[in-house]
Amino acid sequence: MEEGINKRKTEHIRLCLTDNVEGVNKSTGLEGISFIHNALPEINFADIETSTRFLDKPLNAPFLVSSMTGGRSWQRKSTRIWPKLQKKKDGQSL
Repeated sequence: MEEGINKRKTEHIRLCLTDNVEGVNKSTGLEGISFIHNALPEINFADIETSTRFLDKPLNAPFLVSSMTGGRSWQRKSTRIWPKLQKKKDGQSL
């Protein structure tokens, strides 16, 4: 069974790296969530800066790193490296 799981994880990573896997006309799943309206009229939205740098590369907005666990040794290594990269980006010591 373990080999099957590892094989599937490897296949998933390969597909994400090589194929167009972005969702088209897909939901975020947030339709069931509503927020209490809290207007912020004093904010000039043009003043909001969402750009950042990651690994010394400019990004227009931050991004979310999703979880990934287990698998082959190279998969475990890639799972461990993301938090380290984030700490480095945030200026924390590794």
